[in-house]
Amino acid sequence: MRLEGKVALITGAGSGIGAATARMMAAEGASVAVTGIPAEGVRGVAAELERAGYQALAIPTDVSDARQVEAAVDQTVRRFGRLDIAVANAGIQLHTQDVNLHELPEEVWDRTHNVNYRGAYLTCKYALAQFLKQGQGGVIVIVSSVTALSGRSANPAYMSGKHGLIGLARYIAVHYAKHGVRCNAVCPGAL
Repeated sequence: MRLEGKVALITGAGSGIGAATARMMAAEGASVAVTGIPAEGVRGVAAELERAGYQALAIPTDVSDARQVEAAVDQTVRRFGRLDIAVANAGIQLHTQDVNLHELPEEVWDRTHNVNYRGAYLTCKYALAQFLKQGQGGVIVIVSSVTALSGRSANPAYMSGKHGLIGLARYIAVHYAKHGVRCNAVCPGAL
């Protein structure tokens, strides 16, 4: 129960890495806010956790919308009393549309970055504001990608956004350490 008494907000938690993170953190004792879209996935994961006896809250959230991200943090704090951990995991990869850079449609670039990069920025922004308000530090985990390290992805919008997340994590780690905030980026790869 390494996370007993802690409260975590996880974006993109309706499936995949986010759902697995919510399950793991709940099993370790954390109360978890399961956020993301589509709503059915988020609600399903939260309901599964509650059936297993864990504390969970489903908050359908589009991470590219600042008002929704701020509201998700507020709802988490209203329900559980605080926020200790934020996992910026939400992401999309538009494989067949995210093509060679010289052919890449601007709307694919924008859509990818709105979720993957802006969504992480907003998650971190509002989590940090809550951590500073509480005055007890906190933890941010940003889910990047192995493609951010290798440059081998055929998807330039996806790869560049994930690379930017490493810089965002470094900025937070350096500039918010004095407030007791720890930040790490993880770079999973495909199986």
